[in-house]
Amino acid sequence: MQLDFLWRRLTVLLGAMSAVLAAYYLWAMPIRMTVAVGPIDSGQWRFMQATSKALRETRGSVRLRLVAVDDSAAAGSLLDASRVDLAVLRSDDPTSKDARSIVILHRRAVMLVSPKGKALKSVADLKGKRIAIMRGETDTNKTIVEHVLTHHNLNSSDVDLQELSSGAVRAGIADGQLDGFFLVGHPAGVVTRNTLVGLRGFDESEIHVEAIAPAEGLARQYLDFEAIELPAGIFAGAPPLPEEEATTIAITYELVASDTLSERHGAMLAKALSSIRTRLRRYEPGTFDIELPPLDKVRRYLPHDGAAAFVNDEVKSLLELYSEEIWLTLFAASIMGSSITGFLGWAGIGPARSPSAAAGLNLESITRRLQNAASVSELDLAQADLDDFLLDTLADRSWQTEQDSSVEPRLLEIQALSDVIARRRRFYETG
Repeated sequence: MQLDFLWRRLTVLLGAMSAVLAAYYLWAMPIRMTVAVGPIDSGQWRFMQATSKALRETRGSVRLRLVAVDDSAAAGSLLDASRVDLAVLRSDDPTSKDARSIVILHRRAVMLVSPKGKALKSVADLKGKRIAIMRGETDTNKTIVEHVLTHHNLNSSDVDLQELSSGAVRAGIADGQLDGFFLVGHPAGVVTRNTLVGLRGFDESEIHVEAIAPAEGLARQYLDFEAIELPAGIFAGAPPLPEEEATTIAITYELVASDTLSERHGAMLAKALSSIRTRLRRYEPGTFDIELPPLDKVRRYLPHDGAAAFVNDEVKSLLELYSEEIWLTLFAASIMGSSITGFLGWAGIGPARSPSAAAGLNLESITRRLQNAASVSELDLAQADLDDFLLDTLADRSWQTEQDSSVEPRLLEIQALSDVIARRRRFYETG
């Protein structure tokens, strides 16, 4: 019976340990998130593919599954509908008002390009001109240009605007049908460089690149924009383009989450992405990257709480996050265990008892005392100890079971010791 009780205790202990290990496994296993990005084969799609692969290869704490969409607006719609966990959005995307930035992936500068003979020195020079907006890979850039014109008190009737492909823009500049065009691209990107190199092919050095000013003012007026530096000579060729360093406006592509994503998951994602930054630079150096959002700027996508916690090194551990719940659970388990034990004792349910090892030691000590007894008073002390031991043994007998028959032999031993004490007492009394 006692062995069965020990097995039950061991089973409960192993079950508790298994529960703790299962909880730890669930806590430590990678978090899986879905990302809306697209279209397929765009720069942002390829970069997110590389990101997902790097997270798998490095056994990061996060796994990403890509969901293909047509453009940034479609990605934002899926995020707003809670059909995905994350989305790659442009900063000029009007959807997803509650999106929060995890990391910045990409920047595209806005530039005004024109033949040197018709050099456009500022946005104010566009009035009455035929200007193209070079169409992007997927998303329209028309909203960007409209914001720039509005800031300079120009409207669509003041400028002959057309949104054209890169090939149509080059042809329009070559045959004089266009006075200039807006180019939106990463300064170090292949598309941007190839576009300007292609234009130079018509007439070497007859290209002028103008930054959009005032960049800081536009960034304050429109949160879609931020100011970005254009280093002198960043575009290939000679003479250098631009000829001098300038500041222009740019839009960003950012990996965002809704504000319902927990701080812990947001911090884990920011940490996992930051850890693979070097590996991702092999993808397309200088264009796409992993950059944590600034915390001290008012911008289109405010930092997610998890990203902010990671930047400030305030990511909480398991105990810090759930300390109250853990202690309350332990306290409740302690009360429950005490209550169950008390009830079992009251109901008379419990493990079978048998004379303890301590009782056995008492019997041995009584025997030794009896061997060393040299007077009647010492025999009386041994008899008193033996009487106490007898009472304990009789109490143990009330718990005796069929599987435990160790009480009866002890009663025989007690009787034998009692006889010895009686004989020695008669010897000392008559001697």
